[in-house]
Amino acid sequence: MSDIILHHYDVSPFSQKVRRMLAFKELPWRGVTIANTLPKPLLVPLTGGYRRTPVLQIGADIYCDSRLITAKLDELQPSPALVPESSRGQIEILSDWSESRAFWWTLLPIFADLMPILPDEFVADRVSMLASLTREQVQADAPHAFDQFQFVLDNLERILSQQPFMVGTSFTSADAACSHTLLYTVHSPRVYAAVQQRPRVAAWLERVNAVGVERCEEMSAEEALDIACTANPVDIAPYLDDFIQDVSLGDAVVVQPDDYGCVPVTGTLARATRTELVILRESATLGRTAVHFPRLGFKMTRQP
Repeated sequence: MSDIILHHYDVSPFSQKVRRMLAFKELPWRGVTIANTLPKPLLVPLTGGYRRTPVLQIGADIYCDSRLITAKLDELQPSPALVPESSRGQIEILSDWSESRAFWWTLLPIFADLMPILPDEFVADRVSMLASLTREQVQADAPHAFDQFQFVLDNLERILSQQPFMVGTSFTSADAACSHTLLYTVHSPRVYAAVQQRPRVAAWLERVNAVGVERCEEMSAEEALDIACTANPVDIAPYLDDFIQDVSLGDAVVVQPDDYGCVPVTGTLARATRTELVILRESATLGRTAVHFPRLGFKMTRQP
């Protein structure tokens, strides 16, 4: 197997999530540090335009979104499992809730408190991903988000009254998904205080922190591009899910997130399972690459 390469930056919550899962599995990996704003000229050629962080690369196969990366890590090394089959339903529901709703209720109060020190270019970049992230709108939305954040903490406290981790006695991807934004509350005294008022949540975050954040062998973006250029995609076994309508394997398609950072990626459909979309791309610089997306949270349409 080719090296696992993670394109990431340290303060990205979703990068921290994936790095914690790599540490849990004790998987070796190499890291490419990317910018936290556009342009990302040495990442976009790999993804075809997808700009969110992190991105996992194995040779010429490129995996987008931390949910799909989770599944790939379990495929590469089944034990210890990030998503044990016996708890899959609970883990998927908890992770989706945490990263689609609880994420924003946690992030917005922190973001509001940090606004005075955030550079204009960083804020402008985030507004390009989601129009409601202007300085003014974040400040207006933060009080309601902080109110809703209390419900997040209360629900987590209830879950943890019965067990040390989200779905039982062991760390899973649900713990990585539910904790990665909470770990940033230390940057906002009032938000952090709300966490500390829930003793089970505070103790659970300490247990999650004990898993660690795996370090890596650093490499350059140019080296990662060279690896993609000299490799061929291997994870492209064809399959077409029965639920896919009006699109066939080999069709030109467009795939993009359905919530924010909705940059379209074009290519030829190579696989569509119940959980994954794979498109093949050809470029003069990289040759043939396969870009992988989860079905959940991503929209695919036939290319006009």
